[in-house]
Amino acid sequence: MPNKINLDIGELVYAFQDYSGGENFLDTKTGEIIHISEFMDEEEKEKISVQIESEPKRYLLIPSEDSAESYNDMLDFAATLNNEDLKEKLSFVLKGKSVFRRFKDVLPNYPDERNMWFSFKEGRTKERVNEWLEEN
Repeated sequence: MPNKINLDIGELVYAFQDYSGGENFLDTKTGEIIHISEFMDEEEKEKISVQIESEPKRYLLIPSEDSAESYNDMLDFAATLNNEDLKEKLSFVLKGKSVFRRFKDVLPNYPDERNMWFSFKEGRTKERVNEWLEEN
């Protein structure tokens, strides 16, 4: 039976959605999420890297959501909408270039649906997090 650890699912969801260019690791003993950023002090970054490399089975690299998953989330969300005006606008922006930016630019004009998007996206990411946890 696998060891149980306490972890903050919200932090793990955040780590999955981290597009800052760093890396996130789950400490399988403590449940802590360790972030390595390009903006960190080199000495601190090296110390953490050595720690992780010394016990590779203890630290799991947390994957970032890929753009295909995020794009499909936006398509799926748009399909759920009752607001035909917004649905039409999102359908248009999801067919061109810079879809992620354009999608996010449309939503502030629809505050209720924007909140619905955040809930929808968090739910999808939690599903991916749970699948990842089960696999690992």
